[in-house]
Amino acid sequence: MSQRNWLLGNIGLKNSHSLDLRVCQYVCQILYTSRLITHPLEVVTNVARKITQESNFQLRANVTSKDEVGTLAISLNKLVEWVGDYTQELELAKL
Repeated sequence: MSQRNWLLGNIGLKNSHSLDLRVCQYVCQILYTSRLITHPLEVVTNVARKITQESNFQLRANVTSKDEVGTLAISLNKLVEWVGDYTQELELAKL
C-alpha cells in the first residue's frame, strides 16, 4: 500500500477527489468564519473613521452584540460623546 493511500484511508477518505472536496469545505468554513469576525469590526472602524473625518460627534456605532465588538462599539460611543461635550464646552468658553 502506498503512503498516499495509507494517508487517505487513515483520514477516512476513499480517494484524492474526496480530499480535494474536504479541503474545499475547510477553506469555505475558514472564509465564512473570518468574515463573521471581521465584518462587525469593519463596521465599527468605518463609523470611527467617518466621525474623525467629518468631526461629527453626533454619529454613533450600532451595538449589535454583547461580545468584544459590542463592548468596543459602546466604548467608542461613550468616547465620542465625551469628546463632543468637551468640544462644545470649549466653543462656548470662547464666546
